[in-house]
Amino acid sequence: MCLTELKLLCLVSIYCLPDKSSLLLSVSFCEARVVKVPVGPLVHVAGQAVSIRCDVSYYEGPRDQDFEWSLVLAGDKLLSLVSTFDSNFVDPSMRDRVNSGDINYNKLGDAAIELKFKKVRATDSGVYRCSTPSTDSVISGNYHADVELKVIADTLEASYSGSPSQSLSEGDPLQLECQVSSQTFQHTHLSVTWFLHGEEDEIPRPIITLDKDLTVKPGAGFEDGYRAGLISMDKVEDTTYRLKMPQVQQSDQGKFFCKAIEWIQDPDRSWTQIAHKTTTACNVEIKRIVAPDAGSFSVHLKASKGPLQEGDELDIRCSVNAQNLPGHFFSVTWLKNQQKVAHIGSSGVLTMFDSYKERENAAEMRAVKTSHTDYLLTIRSARAEDQGQYQCEVWQENMNEDGTFKKIQKQMSSPETVSITSQFSQQKKPVRGPKVSLAVRWMFQPRNSTVQTNILSIRHTGEITWRADQRNYQLSIQAQPLDTHFTLMVPRASKQQEGQYQCQVDAYQKDVQKAKIISNPLAVIVQKPGKYSYLFKKIMYVRFILHQKFGHTLMLLTMDLDAVVKFGPAAGLEMDQRIRMEIRQKQDFQLTIHQVRTSDSGQYHCEVEEWLQDPLGDWYSLKKMSVSKELVVKEKESKLHVQKDNRTLNITNHQAGFTVDCVIDSQSSDKSVFEVTWFKVQEEEGPVTMFTARRDGILHSAISYKYLVFGRPLATHYKLTVPQINPTDMGQYYCQVEEWLLTANTWKKLDSDKSGVLSIYVHTEGDSDKQTDPLGTALGVTIPLICFLVLVIILLLRRDHKRNSELKKKKDCLWAENNPLSPMPEVTPAAGDHS
Repeated sequence: MCLTELKLLCLVSIYCLPDKSSLLLSVSFCEARVVKVPVGPLVHVAGQAVSIRCDVSYYEGPRDQDFEWSLVLAGDKLLSLVSTFDSNFVDPSMRDRVNSGDINYNKLGDAAIELKFKKVRATDSGVYRCSTPSTDSVISGNYHADVELKVIADTLEASYSGSPSQSLSEGDPLQLECQVSSQTFQHTHLSVTWFLHGEEDEIPRPIITLDKDLTVKPGAGFEDGYRAGLISMDKVEDTTYRLKMPQVQQSDQGKFFCKAIEWIQDPDRSWTQIAHKTTTACNVEIKRIVAPDAGSFSVHLKASKGPLQEGDELDIRCSVNAQNLPGHFFSVTWLKNQQKVAHIGSSGVLTMFDSYKERENAAEMRAVKTSHTDYLLTIRSARAEDQGQYQCEVWQENMNEDGTFKKIQKQMSSPETVSITSQFSQQKKPVRGPKVSLAVRWMFQPRNSTVQTNILSIRHTGEITWRADQRNYQLSIQAQPLDTHFTLMVPRASKQQEGQYQCQVDAYQKDVQKAKIISNPLAVIVQKPGKYSYLFKKIMYVRFILHQKFGHTLMLLTMDLDAVVKFGPAAGLEMDQRIRMEIRQKQDFQLTIHQVRTSDSGQYHCEVEEWLQDPLGDWYSLKKMSVSKELVVKEKESKLHVQKDNRTLNITNHQAGFTVDCVIDSQSSDKSVFEVTWFKVQEEEGPVTMFTARRDGILHSAISYKYLVFGRPLATHYKLTVPQINPTDMGQYYCQVEEWLLTANTWKKLDSDKSGVLSIYVHTEGDSDKQTDPLGTALGVTIPLICFLVLVIILLLRRDHKRNSELKKKKDCLWAENNPLSPMPEVTPAAGDHS
């Protein structure tokens, strides 16, 4: 939420200083009422539920505030909608919608409300005002705020046009597509999610999502399958979202559907959902394949589901399910009506039998080993003669020392019947024409080839046999009174049909051949299509290549001629998550790299090759173009900083404790996570790890004998407390912070920093009044020593003084004995003299 208007009351005070020589000016701001609504315009889709929030703050009076919502009309007139305190507030023209609950309000607390539309209409577009009645002692601030609401048409479309149900076996591939588009004029983003609603699921589970920022996210429970490549989602062209699961499991059974959500970015940069659509579902049944016993294997055959017509593609897949078989060498043979069709040996060599060799040479048939346990026989253009009962014969073989293979055990699949209907189930005999029956055969010899092949044959009894792809030719038979016209037409000529054509006609009477005529050869040359031929489809083959230093060349993305986007082998699983190619227009291709890093630096090349496709699927290259762009990614400067205040703490009460704080002042990213470790340093010892709070939330104490308390009052404030201490806890403590960031499912360490040091001094019992710091200890020893020395000096001085006095007295006594004193004569006072 952002403020739409803010008014502050300014208080100015002037003070005269005592010396009257100057004035002191004081300015202060008082908090004033603020009513705020979201920054508009708010864009929503008609028919969706809409809520608009309004808050009031810095108000006086009752804690519970009232609100009114109105629609601003021309000339600043108001159309009353809802009120929290006046039931008659609503305008009569809006009363029915308010009474029905189509327009309503919801109090979100004492100071917040939201205006609610159950289904917003296009006519609801306009400016809405949220007002609050005054409960303040002084009118200050703003008492209403306006926000614009735009209601646009719902143009979001989502559909699923595939089969409503599919029956698969475990290990089969599943591919589903849904089409999503929006025609809104606003700049919106789409997100598409595929859901699975299994039989045991209360609600559908999201499988995988292509988010609004074009990032792919697997749903809960599908992460492992996504990382293993068993679940993927591609955006094909502009509107098709394809779910691919190469090997389905029994747990994948249920109803699949996709949901599209349209998002718009509000002016405050937040994304809001404005529309959503859900497609119909495809019910997928998955048959369980029973695992064989240890040391044995089983074979499962699966053919294309019918109904099939001549010219359709026929796939016959053989799957081998093996358990604990050393070597795992298998040879596979396809059988039709107990006759061999094709064989793939243990060494991978392909063998076609009988008439199928010719069809393989004409590229009508192929057999390949698609995986370690899957073998696929494909008939590109099925014929009526291809129908029948198919089986797979599989031998387990061991390799001898000389490289040959020895058969060990055999398993047969269950038979499966394939039916193919002909577009010409039975050709009526004209053969009103001549009295004879005619057999007609068209032959074709490709250019630069000496082999002549049959296109089709019409027997004299009327049966038609196609040898070529029936979709590439048309047959017309016109019976006249005297003759019959057999016409072979090529409706969509391509380079494949370039060559020499001939026709052979045989005449029969009563099933006996009477004559044979071969026409002259007709050479047909097919010109290469022009660039602007309307009969041909034009498309681009796009490649994004990265050239890095030291000669490294990486193929990142390609879009082939089928418009399928594939990651290059050098992109890898990690870069697969970060790069996307987007077709903005028909000829505008954009490569997006998310979460760039320095290793992405280099010269990016977009190579485009223009191709034309003829109606038969042949491609013709026209020209190649390329463009390059240099990308330089610099390492992001680290902004991690931990407070470094150094402190000293003297502790006398052993029942008390101390706390080592670790406060992070700044960080490189708001998505960073931290790993914090506390260390203790004692005299003549290195740092010792005490405790670690890992980035994944796991706490680890490295001191088993000590009880430590961890706390995190704020996202950037960590603390470790030692509740009870003893003299061994004396030392220096600090913490070290490591900053980590998750980029493309990979954790990257950005930087590390240390805190300041907390020095702990602990008093021992018995001298709790003494300072235990070095200065106090020195003074405590030095002062008594000085006093003692002074006392000794004083005593020595006094002793010397006494000795000197005694010697003087003794000397005086000796002088008196040697020199006796004479008595002093008496003196008589004179007359008048008074003492």
